[in-house]
Amino acid sequence: MSLKTWRTVLELKDRKSKLTDTDRIKKITKFIEDLSSKKCYIKPSKEKECSCLSSLHGDVAAQNAISSYILYWAQKTPFEQHMVLMEKINGVLLAEHLSKKKIISNGTKGGSRPFLVPYFATNIEETDKKLNSIFICRESLCALYHCGNYKFARLVRHAKKKTKPVHGNVGKINGITRNHR
Repeated sequence: MSLKTWRTVLELKDRKSKLTDTDRIKKITKFIEDLSSKKCYIKPSKEKECSCLSSLHGDVAAQNAISSYILYWAQKTPFEQHMVLMEKINGVLLAEHLSKKKIISNGTKGGSRPFLVPYFATNIEETDKKLNSIFICRESLCALYHCGNYKFARLVRHAKKKTKPVHGNVGKINGITRNHR
């Protein structure tokens, strides 16, 4: 079973889609509301003790700020999306290097919350202060971005090696392509 990306869920690829940006933000907000009422999980069958998104439950202004950011992020190309995630990972890897502690865990213990919740700044100062103080775990970050564990692990490897997350066959010509040309 594969995880549907935000581009697919929000029908951004579909030219015949009748969804407006307001409808898309409502869809994302509903997802955040559902996610904030549950505990974090490594797999859907294995819950953690962490519930780092619970402070967003019922806070419409904060959910809208996060939803508008996710919509903006979903409209980017997959390469740009990967680079944004790698920047977040690089920040945590730098903190790991400076503190000499492993911060990005495998998710077995629910204590590490190294990632800042993604959002667009709002006109409401209270909401901005609240969102600046919310740190979320790796699983919640992956859930918000609709990024699976394998993709996240691959992005961590690329961030550590300082390489670009590009498929290996990009730019190479195979026999079928050569014959077609």
